[in-house]
Amino acid sequence: MISDISQNNLSGVQSPNTTQKADKSKAEQEFIDIIKNLQAEQPKNGRHGELGVPYTMPSSSSESIQERTAKLESIFSDSMKAIMEERSISSDPSFELTTGTDGHVYVKGDHPQKAEIEQMFQDNQELENLFRGISGNHAMIDAFDRHMKFSEEYAINQVAAVMKYASLFDNTEEKSVSMRMDENGNISWSVKDIYSFSA
Repeated sequence: MISDISQNNLSGVQSPNTTQKADKSKAEQEFIDIIKNLQAEQPKNGRHGELGVPYTMPSSSSESIQERTAKLESIFSDSMKAIMEERSISSDPSFELTTGTDGHVYVKGDHPQKAEIEQMFQDNQELENLFRGISGNHAMIDAFDRHMKFSEEYAINQVAAVMKYASLFDNTEEKSVSMRMDENGNISWSVKDIYSFSA
C-alpha cells in the first residue's frame, strides 16, 4: 500500500510541512498558513489517505482544473512577491523559473540575484511545492487540450491526425513548464514540448 506522503507526491506536491522553523518571516508564515488552509479545505477520502485530496487538485466536481490552477497562481504570485520584497529581491531584470531534474526550482540563465531567488525556494519548501503543483497542472491541462484536438481531427482524417499527434502515443514527448516574472512583477506560465528519443 502506498503511504500518504507517497500518494501526495504522485501529484508533484509534498505534504504540507506542519513543523516549520520559528525563524520564518511574516510573509513566509502567512503563505504557510494559506497552504494549510487550502489542504484543510480539501475533501478526505480513502484513495488519498488521511491528508485528503492534494490541495493542487480541484476541491469539488464543480471546480475545474483550470479554475483551481488560476486560484493557485494568484496565491503563488502574491506570496512570492511578498517574500521577495522581504528579501530585497527585485523583479528587474525579469527572470524565468523552471523545475530541475532534482525537483528543485531554478532560475534559467543568468540573473544578478539568481542565488538569492533559488535560495528563497530552498528556504520555503511549500513555495517550491506550489510551483511544482502549478507546473504539473499546466502540463496536465496542455496534454488534455492536445488529446481533445487529436480527437476532433481524428474524426475528420484519421491518418493525418495520427501522424500529427504521434508523440501522444510513443512516449517521446515530455513537458517543460516555466514561469516568467517580468520587470513589473507580472507572472506568466508557459508549457513547451521536449522530445526524447531513445535508440
